[in-house]
Amino acid sequence: MAAARYENRSLTPVTTITFTTTSFTTVTFTTVTFTTITIMRFYSALSVAVLAVSHLVRADDPENTTTASSSQSNVILPAQLGPYPVSIYDHEVKTSRPDPLAPTKQLRRLMVTVYRPFLDNFTCPLEDQSQVPYIPPVVAEALLGTLLSSPNESSILDPVKLINCSRPVPSSSPSGPLLLFSPGYGGIRGGYASILLAAASSGYTVIAIDHTYESAAVVFPDGDVEYPSNVTITYDNSTSGQNFLQSVRIADSVSILDAVERGDVPGLGSYPSNSSTPLSAIMYGHSFGGSTAVNVAASDARVLAGANIDGPYYDPVANGTVSKPVFMMQSAEMPPIAADWPSFYVNHALGWKSWVRPNNTVHYGYTDLPLLADLLGLRGTAMPLELTGTVDSRRLQEIIWRYTTEFFASVLSNGSATTDLLDRPSAEFPDVEFVGHGEAGTGQ
Repeated sequence: MAAARYENRSLTPVTTITFTTTSFTTVTFTTVTFTTITIMRFYSALSVAVLAVSHLVRADDPENTTTASSSQSNVILPAQLGPYPVSIYDHEVKTSRPDPLAPTKQLRRLMVTVYRPFLDNFTCPLEDQSQVPYIPPVVAEALLGTLLSSPNESSILDPVKLINCSRPVPSSSPSGPLLLFSPGYGGIRGGYASILLAAASSGYTVIAIDHTYESAAVVFPDGDVEYPSNVTITYDNSTSGQNFLQSVRIADSVSILDAVERGDVPGLGSYPSNSSTPLSAIMYGHSFGGSTAVNVAASDARVLAGANIDGPYYDPVANGTVSKPVFMMQSAEMPPIAADWPSFYVNHALGWKSWVRPNNTVHYGYTDLPLLADLLGLRGTAMPLELTGTVDSRRLQEIIWRYTTEFFASVLSNGSATTDLLDRPSAEFPDVEFVGHGEAGTGQ
């Protein structure tokens, strides 16, 4: 079982940063003062959520005689924001690359979840809808690590379900534009289901990646479960090592694109090199995955654009440039590790770009954490606001969905689709601060 990791850091005040954009004369980041706090770097923020739930169960039931699965009915994670029903399935991608993070010599293999929309006015009647587990029990157990006093508490997420359209996807049905998603460092692909399902229900096929031996736990079809390796932990202890881990993620993303291109991912067809419709995709991600997305966009011709949700930038793009469209969504707290954003926006993002910041958000708020906290009645009690922020979870889900899908549509239309949310302040979303927008080649 993988134990959680944490570290104590003394955070110094963040100084005021000022820079110019094409839309505002001056944008000023206000000074934020941090006290000395303990930052818990769990392999996933979701582990903190589940831990909080387990604490609540212990408070209500000190003898641990009751688990959530026996005391609660199923709770559906709200995610169907668009008009299309979605099929959810997992797939293993076997690569020909040696695995640099594995404890033994082997080829790298990856697990993905595909969120496949049913298009062509397809409906999914109630009898074809199934409730599937939010995450596998073994993943929940790994996320909790050694924090549990009773293994029964690993079932605390059992009531949380996703709605899956279990009817087979018609072979003639188009799969929709392709999105690739990478989670935060040590995170799991399933920890972002609410925003990924929302995008899929809007007509996009989404492939979410787990990065083996870095993600908290990866379950393979043969029953193998892989946890973060000592190799990964060693690399994470230095900046050069973190840049290496970024390179592994970039290569993972390329391997997934190669698999889709070959037709190795069920339900998505194939894209031979001589095809009149070559493979193209847009990539986005959170935290370490946001940097991954922009790096892949900068280096792979098949990726048309990248979106970074609250992540610092790592090499090669941290010391290079990207000319493709970049969308940046920041948390209101602006984590100190993301202090490179102003410089990146001005000096490294040379193509079309947009930067927004929803109010009252925190770094982990871009996971499913706020929704889980609200669904389970834990926000501000067992679940501290430092992990969820104070923004309404359904409102934040709508913000992420609307802004990212508008970005995707704009990229796919070569800029002809509306970008009202991306190039100016929005009256519809007064709770989203518009930081800046720049057109390609303007140098702004």
